[in-house]
Amino acid sequence: MLPAASALSRTARLPWVAPSRAIPLLCLLAFLFIGLSLITTRPYPGAFDELEHVSYAAFLQQTGRLLPRFEEQRILVIDDMSRWTDRPNYLGHPSPFYVFVGLFLDRTLAPAYAILPPRLASAALLLLGVALALWAGWRHFGQDRAALLIFCLLLALCPKLLEVASQVTNDSLAFLGGALAYWGASAEERRHRTGLVGIALGLTLALWAKPNAGLAVGAWLGVFALLRPTRGSALLLALAAALAVGALPYLFIVEGYGALVPVTVEQFGHVRQLGSFGSYLPAFLFTIGHTWSFARTSAWPPPSTAGLAASLLFWAMIACAAIGGCLARYRRWTACGAIAVAAPLAFALVLPIHLWFSATKLGYSLPAASFRYYLPLWPPLAHSLAYGVMAARLPWQRLTLASVSLAALAVGWLSP
Repeated sequence: MLPAASALSRTARLPWVAPSRAIPLLCLLAFLFIGLSLITTRPYPGAFDELEHVSYAAFLQQTGRLLPRFEEQRILVIDDMSRWTDRPNYLGHPSPFYVFVGLFLDRTLAPAYAILPPRLASAALLLLGVALALWAGWRHFGQDRAALLIFCLLLALCPKLLEVASQVTNDSLAFLGGALAYWGASAEERRHRTGLVGIALGLTLALWAKPNAGLAVGAWLGVFALLRPTRGSALLLALAAALAVGALPYLFIVEGYGALVPVTVEQFGHVRQLGSFGSYLPAFLFTIGHTWSFARTSAWPPPSTAGLAASLLFWAMIACAAIGGCLARYRRWTACGAIAVAAPLAFALVLPIHLWFSATKLGYSLPAASFRYYLPLWPPLAHSLAYGVMAARLPWQRLTLASVSLAALAVGWLSP
């Protein structure tokens, strides 16, 4: 019997592990209430380039354009959205997210009031993504309360996801793309066409958000398709269609500027950059792990043992996700098992590309190392962790995987 099926058959006989909708619903409500609290209390502008994101949307709104003109785009005055500074805007992302945000931006209001509708619109994308991912996770883990609880807590209470929810950022569209792709991959087994539409639309939205989001979502969907040989041709066709549509904004960018990412903050010298690969590698790995928490930026070397503990627990959690994928070893891949394998493999593929780009193209940039660039991968990674809890044969194995995940979550909340 398959490991996952064996675990399900054991737990299904117990009344206290009957399918429960309460866990994902409560976690969704927790995400909603915490997110709203952060939106209304965090000062403007937020830490993750919120002023630049709003300025991008304001430029498109003011000019009536659908496509960017990076050489003309400037930064708004912080305390007066009706005026511009002379500072160039260093965001080089595609424009769909900013066209969307511009629909909710009233620059005649004081910034404290004008920022609320765009923040709510940005957070609504995240909320939709969280709801879709929780729904998909309930389908997979609804008969194992321990696995379902782990999945829902890790997804809805992810510190960095909540931090991102507090401000205007295209990371919200990137996460929605990843969550929608995860929902589609989960639905693909039961409703083949519906699942394929979700997969294609998810990859398209991730690409429209930013290139690294498209890379992350495309990587895990590609591995997922290869693990589903009976569905492989249809899946690959859906991915090819999504890639074609998702690449459209980049055609205009590459044609006009000769580069996929024509503008970065590092070009203006506003960030800390290290001097060599030897010094950058440990800083990169530490910062990826530390920024899983609410920490907005990371100092290097580690300023405290709490930050170091948060980073180490994050990497231990990623190792547990890989273990979850290893527990899915069998010949006929279900969607549940294929996702568990594909997510950590995709993370392992994307991480060195991220490291290479940050080191060689961005000059060993410390802010370029951030967990928020992996948020589109977080729903399937949380799935891998929950799958390990569900498929583990021995109680101590389940307890270990669950404890590491919950410890990483707790320290992520507490770490400065």
